[in-house]
Amino acid sequence: MDIEFLFDKAKTLTLRGKWKEAKDVYYEIIESGKIPKGVYSGLGEIALREGKFLEAESYLRKEKNKGKITSHLQQLLAISLILQGKMKEATRELEYSLSISPEDLRPYIYLGYIYLEKGEIGRAQGWLEIAKEGGVENTALDLYLTEIYYTKKNSEKLKNTLRKVREKMNFLGEIISPHFKNLLESEIRFYEGNIKEAISYIEKSKKYFNKNERIFEAGIIYSPALVKSILNFPLKIQKHT
Repeated sequence: MDIEFLFDKAKTLTLRGKWKEAKDVYYEIIESGKIPKGVYSGLGEIALREGKFLEAESYLRKEKNKGKITSHLQQLLAISLILQGKMKEATRELEYSLSISPEDLRPYIYLGYIYLEKGEIGRAQGWLEIAKEGGVENTALDLYLTEIYYTKKNSEKLKNTLRKVREKMNFLGEIISPHFKNLLESEIRFYEGNIKEAISYIEKSKKYFNKNERIFEAGIIYSPALVKSILNFPLKIQKHT
């Protein structure tokens, strides 16, 4: 049995979105007893994409327990914890990720996300702007900063960040589901002040949208709390008026 060939096959299937087939290949590798680095993290990432966050955590901890720790593994584990609401544990994993790979700025985005979810806007802004100043170009980063600048009524920064979000959305529109795209469009239109258009996009997506859907492009998490607030749009309008 060529384990390297099977491992490459599983990774390719995952990239093509064929998760069941990829899992079958990963299980075949595990049954062989010769488990290379990355098999459990591969299964963990698939579980994340399937919305099975506890299962993802279990696989990712197995990978970590084998002593093959990378910053990417730490971040995937943090994502699984965040999506279970385990923010303290996620913070510890992200801090560890920074300690083993300080040049990787992605943990700053996740930490900013955690504080944004907790309502600590100032701390969230600090983490996110460090990532931005470090040269990170990331859709989630811009979306989170948009929410912060809107909340803090910083119109100039809001305008500039919305422009960057729009540029990235033109690319993301090719790789995400149309219903999720509509939901993101509704948020952008809301922050642009186009309330009617925002409501129109919500109505297009609200009927079909799966609340467990997330964007995992380069590790992006889209805020579950913000998804919920958009799906209950009248509450969000009241909050900001």
